[in-house]
Amino acid sequence: MRFPRHILQSGLLALALLSACSSTPTTHYYVLDAIKADEQPRATLAATAAIMLDVEIPHYLDRPGMVSRDQSNQLHLAEYHQWGGHLRDNIARVLADNLSTRLASAEIYIVPMPDDVKPDASLSVNIRTFERMPDGHVHLSAQWRFTARGRKTQSHFEELIGDHVVGEQGYAAMVTEMDALLARFSSQVAQTML
Repeated sequence: MRFPRHILQSGLLALALLSACSSTPTTHYYVLDAIKADEQPRATLAATAAIMLDVEIPHYLDRPGMVSRDQSNQLHLAEYHQWGGHLRDNIARVLADNLSTRLASAEIYIVPMPDDVKPDASLSVNIRTFERMPDGHVHLSAQWRFTARGRKTQSHFEELIGDHVVGEQGYAAMVTEMDALLARFSSQVAQTML
């Protein structure tokens, strides 16, 4: 039995579409994590302090796909390796957790703060870069400013580089390096705040 040509073509097109749909890669989602409390030394501020934390990140990082940079300074956005939420919020949460663990008497509140909390100090962090660079290492550079009552405002610029080379497709390793860099950054900030 012979099928009309248009029915045969439609059937072949449907088969091609089905095979294309079945080969779509799986999307992987990632989140940053604070380091474990028992891995961090604890210090105590002179008095219990409510600290307001405000974090900004570049617009090019503020997207679902993970970002890396190549030799020609072009950005690459991973289509199937994405953040499981807003990266800015994730970074702020991790910094708050790391600082809370390092500074035993501090209460860290992420902007926007509850109306009934009056901060004793503020920490603003402006992240400039936080991605895998052409050298294969994850880089974190940030301008940060700490202001507290009765103390001189401190402003610093930190540039940190991950310890391990991350392959172009090593997204899980990239997240691990980012966690470690945020922990190091938190440690340096906490030392200055004491």
